[in-house]
Amino acid sequence: MTDIYELASTFHEKFDDRKPDHPKPLEWQEAIYRSGFVLEELVEFMATTCPNEELFTAAMAQFQASFERAQTKMRTKKREPQPTLVKQADALGDVIYLAYGTAVLMGLDPQPTIQAIHESNMAKLFADGQPHFDPQTNKVMKPADWEAKHAPEKQIKAAVLKQDPQAQLEL
Repeated sequence: MTDIYELASTFHEKFDDRKPDHPKPLEWQEAIYRSGFVLEELVEFMATTCPNEELFTAAMAQFQASFERAQTKMRTKKREPQPTLVKQADALGDVIYLAYGTAVLMGLDPQPTIQAIHESNMAKLFADGQPHFDPQTNKVMKPADWEAKHAPEKQIKAAVLKQDPQAQLEL
Protein backbone atom coordinates (compact mmCIF):
# COMPACT_ATOMS: atom_id res chain seq x y z
CA MET A 1 0.00 0.00 0.00
CA THR A 2 0.99 3.57 -0.56
CA ASP A 3 2.33 5.70 2.28
CA ILE A 4 -0.28 8.11 3.69
CA TYR A 5 1.96 11.13 3.01
CA GLU A 6 2.22 10.03 -0.64
CA LEU A 7 -1.58 9.73 -0.86
CA ALA A 8 -2.01 13.23 0.56
CA SER A 9 0.65 14.56 -1.84
CA THR A 10 -1.20 12.99 -4.79
CA PHE A 11 -4.44 14.65 -3.64
CA HIS A 12 -2.76 18.03 -3.32
CA GLU A 13 -1.16 17.78 -6.75
CA LYS A 14 -4.72 17.83 -8.19
CA PHE A 15 -6.60 19.92 -5.65
CA ASP A 16 -4.14 22.40 -4.12
CA ASP A 17 -0.67 22.22 -5.62
CA ARG A 18 1.16 24.63 -3.32
CA LYS A 19 3.84 22.28 -2.02
CA PRO A 20 6.82 24.47 -1.16
CA ASP A 21 10.36 23.68 -2.26
CA HIS A 22 11.46 23.69 1.40
CA PRO A 23 9.60 23.17 4.69
CA LYS A 24 7.90 26.35 5.90
CA PRO A 25 5.20 27.18 8.42
CA LEU A 26 1.62 27.79 7.36
CA GLU A 27 0.41 31.37 7.41
CA TRP A 28 -2.23 32.06 10.05
CA GLN A 29 -5.23 32.01 7.66
CA GLU A 30 -4.18 28.67 6.18
CA ALA A 31 -3.64 27.30 9.69
CA ILE A 32 -7.19 28.41 10.56
CA TYR A 33 -8.61 26.67 7.48
CA ARG A 34 -6.72 23.44 8.16
CA SER A 35 -7.64 23.49 11.86
CA GLY A 36 -11.28 24.00 10.88
CA PHE A 37 -11.11 20.94 8.62
CA VAL A 38 -9.73 18.87 11.50
CA LEU A 39 -12.35 20.28 13.87
CA GLU A 40 -15.15 19.33 11.46
CA GLU A 41 -13.84 15.76 11.32
CA LEU A 42 -13.63 15.60 15.13
CA VAL A 43 -17.25 16.73 15.41
CA GLU A 44 -18.20 14.07 12.82
CA PHE A 45 -16.30 11.46 14.87
CA MET A 46 -18.24 12.48 17.96
CA ALA A 47 -21.58 12.59 16.12
CA THR A 48 -21.11 9.09 14.75
CA THR A 49 -20.25 7.85 18.23
CA CYS A 50 -23.44 9.23 19.84
CA PRO A 51 -26.54 7.11 19.21
CA ASN A 52 -28.98 10.00 19.70
CA GLU A 53 -29.29 13.77 19.72
CA GLU A 54 -29.31 13.98 23.53
CA LEU A 55 -25.93 12.25 23.81
CA PHE A 56 -24.53 14.29 20.94
CA THR A 57 -25.59 17.51 22.70
CA ALA A 58 -23.93 16.32 25.91
CA ALA A 59 -20.79 15.29 24.01
CA MET A 60 -20.62 18.68 22.29
CA ALA A 61 -20.91 20.44 25.67
CA GLN A 62 -17.95 18.40 26.96
CA PHE A 63 -16.08 19.08 23.72
CA GLN A 64 -16.67 22.83 24.06
CA ALA A 65 -15.44 22.71 27.66
CA SER A 66 -12.31 20.87 26.47
CA PHE A 67 -11.86 23.51 23.76
CA GLU A 68 -12.07 26.29 26.38
CA ARG A 69 -9.54 24.49 28.63
CA ALA A 70 -7.17 24.10 25.68
CA GLN A 71 -7.43 27.82 24.88
CA THR A 72 -6.76 28.74 28.51
CA LYS A 73 -3.81 26.36 28.62
CA MET A 74 -2.26 27.91 25.49
CA ARG A 75 -2.80 31.45 26.77
CA THR A 76 -1.18 30.73 30.14
CA LYS A 77 1.46 28.15 29.20
CA LYS A 78 5.04 29.37 29.38
CA ARG A 79 6.63 28.27 26.14
CA GLU A 80 10.23 28.23 25.12
CA PRO A 81 10.83 30.29 21.99
CA GLN A 82 10.91 28.02 18.96
CA PRO A 83 10.54 28.67 15.24
CA THR A 84 6.90 28.59 14.10
CA LEU A 85 7.66 25.65 11.79
CA VAL A 86 8.94 23.61 14.75
CA LYS A 87 5.91 24.48 16.89
CA GLN A 88 3.48 23.67 14.06
CA ALA A 89 5.31 20.40 13.31
CA ASP A 90 5.11 19.44 17.00
CA ALA A 91 1.36 20.13 17.22
CA LEU A 92 0.64 18.38 13.91
CA GLY A 93 2.73 15.39 14.94
CA ASP A 94 0.71 15.17 18.16
CA VAL A 95 -2.57 15.21 16.19
CA ILE A 96 -1.32 12.42 13.90
CA TYR A 97 0.00 10.40 16.86
CA LEU A 98 -3.30 10.78 18.72
CA ALA A 99 -5.25 9.76 15.61
CA TYR A 100 -3.17 6.61 15.25
CA GLY A 101 -3.53 5.95 18.99
CA THR A 102 -7.30 6.20 18.58
CA ALA A 103 -7.09 3.61 15.79
CA VAL A 104 -5.09 1.36 18.14
CA LEU A 105 -7.79 1.71 20.82
CA MET A 106 -10.39 0.77 18.19
CA GLY A 107 -8.31 -2.25 17.10
CA LEU A 108 -8.32 -0.84 13.57
CA ASP A 109 -5.52 -0.62 11.02
CA PRO A 110 -6.19 2.84 9.54
CA GLN A 111 -4.30 2.30 6.26
CA PRO A 112 -7.16 0.65 4.28
CA THR A 113 -9.60 3.29 5.57
CA ILE A 114 -7.30 6.08 4.47
CA GLN A 115 -6.85 4.40 1.07
CA ALA A 116 -10.66 4.33 0.63
CA ILE A 117 -10.96 7.97 1.70
CA HIS A 118 -8.15 8.93 -0.69
CA GLU A 119 -9.89 7.24 -3.62
CA SER A 120 -13.17 8.97 -2.84
CA ASN A 121 -11.42 12.32 -2.38
CA MET A 122 -9.73 12.00 -5.77
CA ALA A 123 -13.24 11.77 -7.28
CA LYS A 124 -14.08 15.29 -6.12
CA LEU A 125 -12.98 16.85 -9.40
CA PHE A 126 -15.93 18.42 -11.20
CA ALA A 127 -16.96 17.78 -14.82
CA ASP A 128 -14.67 20.65 -15.88
CA GLY A 129 -11.73 18.64 -14.47
CA GLN A 130 -11.15 21.19 -11.72
CA PRO A 131 -11.72 21.22 -7.97
CA HIS A 132 -14.29 23.69 -6.66
CA PHE A 133 -13.90 25.29 -3.24
CA ASP A 134 -16.40 26.55 -0.69
CA PRO A 135 -15.93 30.33 -0.61
CA GLN A 136 -16.31 30.53 3.19
CA THR A 137 -14.36 27.52 4.42
CA ASN A 138 -12.03 27.00 1.43
CA LYS A 139 -12.87 23.29 1.68
CA VAL A 140 -12.97 21.16 -1.47
CA MET A 141 -16.59 20.73 -2.55
CA LYS A 142 -18.16 17.48 -3.76
CA PRO A 143 -19.82 17.19 -7.17
CA ALA A 144 -23.57 16.48 -7.07
CA ASP A 145 -23.15 12.79 -7.91
CA TRP A 146 -20.19 12.23 -5.57
CA GLU A 147 -22.16 10.78 -2.64
CA ALA A 148 -23.92 8.17 -4.76
CA LYS A 149 -20.86 7.17 -6.77
CA HIS A 150 -17.83 7.76 -4.55
CA ALA A 151 -18.68 7.87 -0.82
CA PRO A 152 -16.06 5.70 0.93
CA GLU A 153 -18.21 3.88 3.50
CA LYS A 154 -18.72 0.69 1.46
CA GLN A 155 -14.98 0.35 0.88
CA ILE A 156 -14.25 1.09 4.53
CA LYS A 157 -16.75 -1.53 5.70
CA ALA A 158 -15.16 -4.12 3.38
CA ALA A 159 -11.68 -3.19 4.64
CA VAL A 160 -12.74 -3.52 8.28
CA LEU A 161 -14.32 -6.92 7.64
CA LYS A 162 -11.23 -8.05 5.72
CA GLN A 163 -9.10 -7.09 8.71
CA ASP A 164 -11.42 -8.98 11.07
CA PRO A 165 -14.70 -10.65 10.04
CA GLN A 166 -15.83 -10.44 13.68
CA ALA A 167 -15.58 -6.64 13.79
CA GLN A 168 -18.49 -4.95 15.58
CA LEU A 169 -20.49 -3.39 12.74
CA GLU A 170 -23.97 -3.24 14.24
CA LEU A 171 -25.84 0.05 13.89
